[in-house]
Amino acid sequence: MIAIVGPTASGKTQLALDIAKRFDVEVVSADSRQVYRGMDIGTAKPSKENQGQVKHHLLDTVYPDEEYNLFLFLKQARVAIHDIRSRGKIPLIVGGTGQYFWGLINGCQTPEAPPNEGVRSRLRRIVDTQGPNTIWQLLRDIDPESATSIHPNNVRRVIRALEIYQHTGIPMSQVNQKRAATETTLIIGITQDRNILYEKIDARVDMMINMGWIEEVKLLMDQGYDSGLPSMSGLGYKEIASHIINGESIEEVIKDIKYSTHHFAKSQGSWFKINDDRINWINATKPSMLDDALDLISQFLLVDQELKP
Repeated sequence: MIAIVGPTASGKTQLALDIAKRFDVEVVSADSRQVYRGMDIGTAKPSKENQGQVKHHLLDTVYPDEEYNLFLFLKQARVAIHDIRSRGKIPLIVGGTGQYFWGLINGCQTPEAPPNEGVRSRLRRIVDTQGPNTIWQLLRDIDPESATSIHPNNVRRVIRALEIYQHTGIPMSQVNQKRAATETTLIIGITQDRNILYEKIDARVDMMINMGWIEEVKLLMDQGYDSGLPSMSGLGYKEIASHIINGESIEEVIKDIKYSTHHFAKSQGSWFKINDDRINWINATKPSMLDDALDLISQFLLVDQELKP
């Protein structure tokens, strides 16, 4: 397999399209937000035109009020990869959701733990009355490894980890076991100076607003999708929903979206580390960026063919 990773707005989608012009690939999205139907602008989902240039998998797979998690992603991604290979093509994994990406690459095995609204409601009441740190400490007591990797304020992930433990009786860190790696994967990472990345993020946010992002959120809410849904907690959606509900100025909303996206891009560095020797980093500001990526893929595929019996 081939994969492209990197922070939001780094240019993963465009690089994937350029690679598809040279190699017979199909894209498997590893993005936890682009799975939602009707959430196109704010998730920077590849356009219909782009999807016409190269086949994409795992876009628009669920409605905004439906459950989506690592288990479903791994199941769907593996089906897509098998389908792509059965037609003699190469899977190209593209996305910045680190948990999904590394779960797929590392062969993570997660048992199905269906949503338990009773457990979720009880834990949310604890958060409302005692604060998020209380349930995080519950997680720390039963699963210190997972607690170390999840911030106490990430209430949704803490609740999910506790829910999995409630369903399986096994800590999530042990449930998410890895199988022996059987894949050979070339991972290409896109990097650039942080200030340049932030400028690109700001320009993209402005572009999304001009494309109708506010109207997209209004339409979702008019269709009955509550602003408190997990899908609506994505970057920008919660801020725009607050603008619609509470009348916060759009200037402040745009400022908040840019700031939170900067922070998110920085946090992605904890999943895709610059010193990770599994990742072949290329600089997005270099004129030779595309050539460097194509050379890496050509060499990778040549070696792969030579190693086959």
